[in-house]
Amino acid sequence: MAANTARKRPQYLNGRASKYATGGSVAYDVGYAGSAVPRTRERGEHVPRTLPRERVMVRPRAAVRAKGEVSLFSAVGVIAIAIVAVMLLISYMDLLAVSEEVVVLRSEASTLQTEQARLLAEYEVSVDLKAIEAAVTADGRMVRPQSEQIIYIDTYEPDGATFYADESAVTGAQGMFESLGRIWDNIRAYF
Repeated sequence: MAANTARKRPQYLNGRASKYATGGSVAYDVGYAGSAVPRTRERGEHVPRTLPRERVMVRPRAAVRAKGEVSLFSAVGVIAIAIVAVMLLISYMDLLAVSEEVVVLRSEASTLQTEQARLLAEYEVSVDLKAIEAAVTADGRMVRPQSEQIIYIDTYEPDGATFYADESAVTGAQGMFESLGRIWDNIRAYF
């Protein structure tokens, strides 16, 4: 009974069904051809020559779509993308010019700071306050202040500031057009 079930189930060897139904318990006789005896040809008998059959690979043909019309929406989208790309390139060029200008101005600023430090040191060396005070008080143009001439400022009160708005709010259609104009100016300034 076990032999019958072994013959009915295909045996698998390396993922393929095996042609032998022994299940691996009996040695295989691969050269065994059964009771068939190979046929031998007579000398001089013509052996027809057969060519191997060519296997033709057929690829599935892709369905060709009929040429459609270009939609207005896609044309407008392509034009809008092109305009944005050009504006982006222009803004990159402006950014490059501004960054070069910043580099030049920073080098000038460092040069000016060193010049300022040199001039301050030179000025401090050149100014002798005691000599100036002696020269001015000697001819009578300058006198020391008297105690009644000294005024003290009370700084305990908090400072206050009043800001006045330069623009008055405009309503209606004129206000809408002015705000759209400011928005457009901001966009142009950005790019």
